[in-house]
Amino acid sequence: MSAGDNDAAVLGASQGDQDLETCDPAVDLGDVVQAGSTMSDDGPVAAVTKSEQRWFRIAGWSSWTFICSAVMYSLSGIVLPHEAEKVAPSSPSLCVGIVSGIGCLFQVWGLIACFFSDQYRPIFGRRSPYIVLSGLLIVLGSGLMYWGDAIVSLALVVIAYLVLVSGVAVGTSIMHAMIPDQVPQSQYGLSSGIMGLFGVLGTAFGYGIFATGISVPSVNWIYIGTSFLFGVTTIIAAREFIIGRSYHTFIQLEDPSGSGGSKSKDPKAASGGTIRSRFVKFIKKFWFSAREHPDFALVLCMRFFFYFHLATLSYLPFWLSDVIGVADSETTMGIVGLIMLIAALTTSFPSGKLSDTRLGRKVPICVGLVLMSTATAALMFVEKIQPVYVVAAIYGLGNGMYWTLEDAMACDSLPSKQRSGIFMSEYGLVLTVGGLVGQLLNGLILDFFKIGQGSYSDLGYTVLFSTSLCALAASFIFTFFVNLQRARQSQRTRDDESL
Repeated sequence: MSAGDNDAAVLGASQGDQDLETCDPAVDLGDVVQAGSTMSDDGPVAAVTKSEQRWFRIAGWSSWTFICSAVMYSLSGIVLPHEAEKVAPSSPSLCVGIVSGIGCLFQVWGLIACFFSDQYRPIFGRRSPYIVLSGLLIVLGSGLMYWGDAIVSLALVVIAYLVLVSGVAVGTSIMHAMIPDQVPQSQYGLSSGIMGLFGVLGTAFGYGIFATGISVPSVNWIYIGTSFLFGVTTIIAAREFIIGRSYHTFIQLEDPSGSGGSKSKDPKAASGGTIRSRFVKFIKKFWFSAREHPDFALVLCMRFFFYFHLATLSYLPFWLSDVIGVADSETTMGIVGLIMLIAALTTSFPSGKLSDTRLGRKVPICVGLVLMSTATAALMFVEKIQPVYVVAAIYGLGNGMYWTLEDAMACDSLPSKQRSGIFMSEYGLVLTVGGLVGQLLNGLILDFFKIGQGSYSDLGYTVLFSTSLCALAASFIFTFFVNLQRARQSQRTRDDESL
């Protein structure tokens, strides 16, 4: 097996000497089929292993993060505020808050996509079909957004935004789940670093195209073209389907009766039980004990408060117009975002690579949170555009460190690798909850301090940035108490017990 190949090899079976084919390259470490199942009557299949991959292949299947980040952050930071001022000129901040809040709820599609990708592995691969689905939703949403802008329709703009958010949610959640699928734990930091690098590049691209002065509606066609390019790259590099190759479907089966997997004569049991029992089973698959796995719970809290803070970015175009006094807030926001993300490029990949050494994950993340807090506090005191560019660079340095390593920390603290997709989708859903609360609260804060049609007072922005700063402080506190050594030991114990 070559160093760059991720084909999972079956180590053996507890009974019999069957020769089994090579497994799905995206199969989880520790995936098993219990005795008595239709897959194998001779005993459980043992754990599988994953070999290390070369960096360029990791970059290939991580590249979908580029388009997800380009769409999401330019959509929330520039496109939605622009459309809000156009279709709801009397109260654009409240419009942004409400629409963004509803959009956060639609990110639950990422959770559902990861659940089904964990349970079913079709011939086309475990995660690849959902990358295709994500791309189709982004293309559809971009077309609808262009149409809604042309006819100045609030309803169509909202529908387009929700479709785009759904596509990004599915793609982002699946990307999170692919790290433990594709590489061993020794490469979590490298993979997270490369994925974070693509996230930074994507966001820089999303903001940068506006810095050129391109019109907001025209950007939707750029989204469509890049979606096709990076979608094809991701699916090919993931190698989840190869023509002429056979696949085994590995599903963790539960047999509470201890009957060895024998088929039940009860029709309801054979079909999965009643609707209520199937719903309860669905919910239980997402459950984990915070007492038994405190570090994953701390990581979720860390992420919640960070994305609560990040919701502030949606209101920066209004701040640039009201406080700094710029005439073209979309173009200026594009320049600010580009500076911020170029700075992030200098710290994202090195942080991911160094985190696989003795430096660990916590130190870069905590340093990044301190830098972002410093930049957020500085926004309350600047009055000219030149200092804003300096603050953006400082924020970008910290953002690159945090953004790169939050996924790696989540992978390290997973309660179980066997259900990596489910737990990583929960991790992704926290972004939804944090963003929902942040968007709604920020929109209400600014609307309370409204001093005219589409204008807000300096005090309103001071309260806005102070709230954001408190959220970053909370994220730092939760990060400080994460113990990854304890988390890895708990993870190994749980997976060993399941085998």
